[in-house]
Amino acid sequence: MGEDTPGTEEAKKIKKENDTTYYFLIQSVTGTAFPYVENANGHARTAWKNLCKQYTPEEEDLVDLESRFVKCILTNTQKDPEEWFNNIEYLNAQVEKISKQSKKSEIQLKAHVIANLPSEYSEVITASVVQSSEQSLKVPAHH
Repeated sequence: MGEDTPGTEEAKKIKKENDTTYYFLIQSVTGTAFPYVENANGHARTAWKNLCKQYTPEEEDLVDLESRFVKCILTNTQKDPEEWFNNIEYLNAQVEKISKQSKKSEIQLKAHVIANLPSEYSEVITASVVQSSEQSLKVPAHH
């Protein structure tokens, strides 16, 4: 029974896929997340389960997430607004994982952005409000 044993090729394929996946997980995480992967001792599935167990939000996290969302403000023009938008969307996605009913609508997200931009963005705010007003005033044509 050598290399031609049934299942050997399949086992090699599975091991290679595990090793590749584990490698990508190790390369992807840093800081406090790293030990959750490292402690899996080369098992990609275990590493993934460890990360999910640690970082998947739970119901008691909803209050914290809502608080972080409210406090998510773009404080000045030196900060990248794209990162701020991404953080808002991330927090909203985390809220949705816990409670679909608590997810913010597009209008709520837009209102949050408008209310929390620095005054230097006043022209953007005005243009956005005007555009929203124009869209809400459009009356559908009757056929």
